[in-house]
Amino acid sequence: MKTVHRQPYHSPSLLAQALEPLAASLWILFVLWSVLVAAVWMLNIGDYELRQWISNPGLRAGLQGFIQALDPAWMTLAAVNVYTAMVHGRALNEARRWSLMVFGGSLFIAWLSSTKGWPMGKIHFTSRLGGQLRSVPFAVPLLWVAVVFSSREVALRLLPRAGHNIIAAASGVLAACTAFNLEAVASRLRSWWFWLGPDPRTPGTTPILQNYGTWLVATMLFAWCMREQTVAIGTRRTSWKMATVFLILNGVCLLSHLGGLLRR
Repeated sequence: MKTVHRQPYHSPSLLAQALEPLAASLWILFVLWSVLVAAVWMLNIGDYELRQWISNPGLRAGLQGFIQALDPAWMTLAAVNVYTAMVHGRALNEARRWSLMVFGGSLFIAWLSSTKGWPMGKIHFTSRLGGQLRSVPFAVPLLWVAVVFSSREVALRLLPRAGHNIIAAASGVLAACTAFNLEAVASRLRSWWFWLGPDPRTPGTTPILQNYGTWLVATMLFAWCMREQTVAIGTRRTSWKMATVFLILNGVCLLSHLGGLLRR
């Protein structure tokens, strides 16, 4: 019988232990912020609604600024919580290397798509997700970080005995499903981006094969490049935060869809 060599579990680094109270606070903030996002998305609160509801110009302007910062701040909190969970459960260098890979790779994908129309399709990013890195808002690669790592964590939880290739494939499927769940909210309700037609001066529809195919394949490749140092069952100890981020992201989108149905 083939002997499986188990690597010992490495306790969190001193940096991870020192940042644990901050990580707990950021997690609570993310959960509370998610409740705010769900409420705003469900009720479709925007500039028009604020003008109808609030007559005080100063208060209205303050709330408008808050609403504009709501989405990029949510993406940032999601990515930061995923990263801190990885730092706590893995070696710092490993978590940093994986995060930079996904952040840089997704930024490159988004930039190529916005300038060349490939691989995701002809997309134009608006300023609704904050400041831009070239033509891509900084919150877009943060969204990828949150989705890719949380999807992989869910795949690991659902398939604890699966091989590395199966986990990578399952991660891609979960990420593509999340992108599908998010698309109508992002492009229509929140105007994070919009798609261009054959003529760049005219709007287009979501390029289904290109967009979701990119999420599927890119996430599979990212996940395939992430090899656990501890491969034996029972040696891997991570919190449920990353998997919970996946559930929260998709849950908020589903609530937004429900709000849209109720407003009809």
